[in-house]
Amino acid sequence: LKVENNKKAINKLLAKRNNIKGKEFREEVFDWLTKSPNLKVIPYEVKIKENGMFNADRNYGDVDIMAFDIKNKILYSIECKNTKQAKIMYDFQNDLKNYFEKQIPKHLNREKWLKKNINDVLQVFKIERNNFKVKSVIISSYQLPIKFMEKTKIPIYSLNEIKMNSIF
Repeated sequence: LKVENNKKAINKLLAKRNNIKGKEFREEVFDWLTKSPNLKVIPYEVKIKENGMFNADRNYGDVDIMAFDIKNKILYSIECKNTKQAKIMYDFQNDLKNYFEKQIPKHLNREKWLKKNINDVLQVFKIERNNFKVKSVIISSYQLPIKFMEKTKIPIYSLNEIKMNSIF
């Protein structure tokens, strides 16, 4: 639903509803990942900010789902996106702009911080520090057209794609 910016009440209601749907999608992804015997999945969003759990140099936002593959020594930083399916060129263009200019750079900055501070992260979650790699992934509720663009530096999957291909 598109509403003019000056319609504060309806925009507040839409934001609240989007927040609820986003949390529901995160929980769906979390529930599915916890069924994997290879993963230790943190049950809450991990915030990377100043004076927080890690005392970062600035606010890097939150990792929607942090999962550790102990056997393969991989820390997964997973961003969950409850998206709508792009049906017209206008939506496709907005998705591209949003992901290339906002979402992916934010996620890459977080990934860079995680790589630099991997030992601190492992210590907080009581995981043996032993050559872990950091891998970032975006999981969306629908297939995002951006995933077919060469420029994406982060794998982007739909939840159905992950389930069908047993990724993780």
